[in-house]
Amino acid sequence: MKPENNPQSLIEINRLNAQFWARQTRLTARRIADPMSFDIAKRDMDSEAIRVTLRERKSLDQALADAEKIVSAVRKTVVATERDRGKSVCRSGGLARKSDRLQLLIEQLVREAPEMTQRELLHQLKRKISLGTIVAIEEHWVQFRVSKNKLKSAPISGLKDRLHRAKRKNRFALATLRE
Repeated sequence: MKPENNPQSLIEINRLNAQFWARQTRLTARRIADPMSFDIAKRDMDSEAIRVTLRERKSLDQALADAEKIVSAVRKTVVATERDRGKSVCRSGGLARKSDRLQLLIEQLVREAPEMTQRELLHQLKRKISLGTIVAIEEHWVQFRVSKNKLKSAPISGLKDRLHRAKRKNRFALATLRE
C-alpha cells in the first residue's frame, strides 16, 4: 500500500503540520510583539514592495525572522560595547584621593573640638603656624608643608569643605565606636 493512501500516515502528517504551524504562530506573535523587530520587518517589506515583484517578496514570517537576527546582533554589539565601556571606566578610575597633611591636621582639631566653626578653625590654624605643617596663612591662601621640601597651598574658602569632611568623618568614627 502506498504511503499517501495510508490513513495512518496522513493523520501523522496532519498532526506534524498542526504542531509546526502552532509553533510558527507563537513565534510570529512573539516577533511582532518586539517593537524593534516589527519596525525593521515592516521597513524591509515596504522597501521590497517598491523594488520586487509580488511573487518574489518575503513573507511576513521571513521578514520578522530576518529582523530578529538583526536586532539580536545589534543587542549583542550594544551589550559588548557597554561592557567594554564599563571596563574602561573602571580601569581609569584610579585610587581614592588620600587626605593631605592639612586635612589630617583639621581632622585632629575637630576631634578635640567637634563643634568648631570655620572662623575658629582659621584661628586654630594661625596658632599652628611654624609648628610643623602650617607654613603661612595669607589673605586668601593657607600654605602648608606636604613633605620635607615641598609646599602646597589651599584656598581659605575651601576650609569650610575640609571642615565639613572632617566633622562627617569624626561623626562616623564616633558612631562606629558606640556600636
